Amino acid sequence: MNLEKNIENAKRELRYALTWNDETLYNVIFNTLKEKLEAKPYIEVKASEALFVGDLHGDLETLLSAAKHIGKRTLIFLGDYADRGPDGLEVLLGALLLKAAYPRKVYLLRGNHEDPNVNARYGLLDELEEKLAKPAAKLNPQIKEPWELADKILGDIAKEVYAHMPVVVLVQTSHHRVLALHGGPTQDLTPQKAAQLPMQPTPTDEALVDILWSDPREGVEEPLPSYRGAGKIYGQKTVEKALKNFGADILVRAHEKTEGVAEIFQGKLYTVFSSRHYKITPAFLAINKKPQKIPA
Repeated sequence: MNLEKNIENAKRELRYALTWNDETLYNVIFNTLKEKLEAKPYIEVKASEALFVGDLHGDLETLLSAAKHIGKRTLIFLGDYADRGPDGLEVLLGALLLKAAYPRKVYLLRGNHEDPNVNARYGLLDELEEKLAKPAAKLNPQIKEPWELADKILGDIAKEVYAHMPVVVLVQTSHHRVLALHGGPTQDLTPQKAAQLPMQPTPTDEALVDILWSDPREGVEEPLPSYRGAGKIYGQKTVEKALKNFGADILVRAHEKTEGVAEIFQGKLYTVFSSRHYKITPAFLAINKKPQKIPA
């Protein structure tokens, strides 16, 4: 699969559909991109070996590197595909194209940046205007306000893509049961409660927001309000309870800048960060017999 070529083809088809107001083609593109998403908040996956990919934030180089592992490992993307980096649209399209091509080998979780309000502040909305809406407006003078078209595209992405992404996944590898999500578990998260999380285009449900936004810290007994203004700060007690509830032995999450991979709580929790745009050395986390940091 030539992923870069397929990404450019998808962008070209979107621009054509937007330029000539071809709703049929536009809907076909979105349906093709989303049709293999699980459209439920909690999934369980079996994989002999899993590769966890942290925040990408518009890092196309790292996405292409991750794609090379398909066939050897099952890829679990932990969310945050766009914003902050220059190629958010390309990374989001590329991840969706990988999912469409390899639905049993690629899983796309939702992060806190899979939120149109966040995208409007941190980059994706601007990308949609520059890469899709303005080129369409140049060819079609009936498009008076490219920013309005970009806003419509973002709303469609939220409704047709973000609201179809899982939030929590339990991965059964050959040697471990891994609970994975973007930020952190709620204090009383169970498989039953995870399965009942709402699939919202814009996250407003408290439990959903906590899972997308929360961070771990050593020395925290009970969850505390987060410095981010959303989510919680949680400690080892919350992690151990969630692992017990899911019958898992490792929790993997993303959401925080670190040098690729970091572990706390005696190896019970791993944070993965995979965007080189944060001036770090990005990495993935492979889990089979034991967790292993893999250069991106």
